Amino acid sequence: MYPLENAKGILILLDGHNNKGFSGGGAVVFKEFGKNEFKVAAVIAGYHTVQEPIFEKNGKKLPQIYNYNTGIIEAYGIEHAIELIHKKPIGFSVQK
Repeated sequence: MYPLENAKGILILLDGHNNKGFSGGGAVVFKEFGKNEFKVAAVIAGYHTVQEPIFEKNGKKLPQIYNYNTGIIEAYGIEHAIELIHKKPIGFSVQK
């Protein structure tokens, strides 16, 4: 996928699987030891790909390539998402 343009703050890389269309729909949450509430740390922005060759059944390499999903999820700190929400508030009210 592509890095978030003009992103500020924290970039979190997670080991997991994410697919196209999931970006922005998932939250990265955490819970402090000894506390019962979850907090949002980041919003998923995409996943990392690498270009891989394509082979025929006989092992012959073809000229085409494909973007392989590495299983590395890219998420940006919640601060950037909150900043964007305040710039264009079109939903629920969010406290800073």
